[in-house]
Amino acid sequence: MFFKRISILFYFASLVGYTQEIKFELYLSDSCQDTIGKIPFYNLRKDGIDYYPKDNDGIIFLKDKGQYQLSTVYSEDVKIYDIKSYQNIVDTLKVPVINLCLEPATSYPNFVGYCCCDEKCEGEQVEYYSNGNKRIEGYFEQGKPIGKLKIYYSDGSLKQIDKYSKKGTLLKRKEYSMGECKK
Repeated sequence: MFFKRISILFYFASLVGYTQEIKFELYLSDSCQDTIGKIPFYNLRKDGIDYYPKDNDGIIFLKDKGQYQLSTVYSEDVKIYDIKSYQNIVDTLKVPVINLCLEPATSYPNFVGYCCCDEKCEGEQVEYYSNGNKRIEGYFEQGKPIGKLKIYYSDGSLKQIDKYSKKGTLLKRKEYSMGECKK
């Protein structure tokens, strides 16, 4: 009788072990619109395999622990999740305030400058990643960058430095690899 109970206990314990999973949810915070909403479509990649939410519900169920890289159109930031236990994970991405402005309603829109919350950027602007590192900094007139415009990777290293004329015309661009130029 004792061995039968032990066998049953091990059987149920093994079932619980096989049903462990990680529930991953992702939200988007838009400070311009003052909204937070669930992201229905994104992917996590581990060992060359992509995992997506089923039914566009914004939830990915993962079977294995490990490092996953997030990919989404809502963020240019490279984000790695090091998942070490079976748990529910909820994260929130921040919509950038400073974005490229393009000509509206054309097949091949031209760059017209930078917008801050859908308005042309004016004056000195600095935006930060959610980890506190700078994302972009520069001076703008009518949305056009004037002088130096610095764009950073999420680790704080420089991604590129653009030099613009007093009329907002790009004169020179210097690009860097991630981690190459810490500033």
